[in-house]
Amino acid sequence: ILLYLNELNKVILINIRKFKPKPGINAQLAAGLSLLSSISGAEIQGSRIGSNEIVLTKGYNDLNIQKNLTMDCGTAGSITLMIQISLPLSIYQNKSVYLTLIGGTDVSFAPPIDHTINVLFPLLSCMGFRYDLIDLPIRRGFYPIGGGKVSLKIYKISDVLNPIDMTIQGDITKISCYIATTLTNELIDNVKKEIKRNFRINLHINQQVGREIPLDIYIDNSSQKPNNQNRKKSNRNSPNYVSSIQVCIETSTSCI
Repeated sequence: ILLYLNELNKVILINIRKFKPKPGINAQLAAGLSLLSSISGAEIQGSRIGSNEIVLTKGYNDLNIQKNLTMDCGTAGSITLMIQISLPLSIYQNKSVYLTLIGGTDVSFAPPIDHTINVLFPLLSCMGFRYDLIDLPIRRGFYPIGGGKVSLKIYKISDVLNPIDMTIQGDITKISCYIATTLTNELIDNVKKEIKRNFRINLHINQQVGREIPLDIYIDNSSQKPNNQNRKKSNRNSPNYVSSIQVCIETSTSCI
């Protein structure tokens, strides 16, 4: 849509999220629109929470200015969706774009951050995309409190993105399981055992048997269990324990 501004100068979007339980712009979308405006130079009117209409007007975008942006959506809004909003514009700047995004890293109805790092980014890297994660380790943010933080540097691409072919699945060569959790160590061990048991069953069903397939399980339990003080900050109760499980399967044809 922003590309159309080069020709039309103005684009109006109406009925935003019209059929959602809470129609109109939410905090996550408002943060994403603010990012788009900062990266592209476009002027966006009406991008407040609850608005069902926005007006995009062509602005001035100096491609040679270093962009170092911080965006806090103020909720557990998905950081990974904010990353996806930013990528198409960021890679075509003349200088790298630095993003610091605050919100939810592992929330419902959005890819967890482990998917972005271990699936999306590797596939985009095959197309010429380059990035760096900075200010590690990542700070996890769960629903409904949020507070997660991801910082990254997105490099400009030299030409165009290269096409990739993922039409042939191939054989499974590696399985990686990423678990972000506030569980106790005892419960984590039970989860790991159940994951291994389920994979043995499913690999047998899919006839991926008779050969050794590496299964690596990575645990991030650095996030503290939500406490009562934090719970009072939200208008809904936080669960006692939170977990996000992301499974990545690699194949002989470089599919993930």
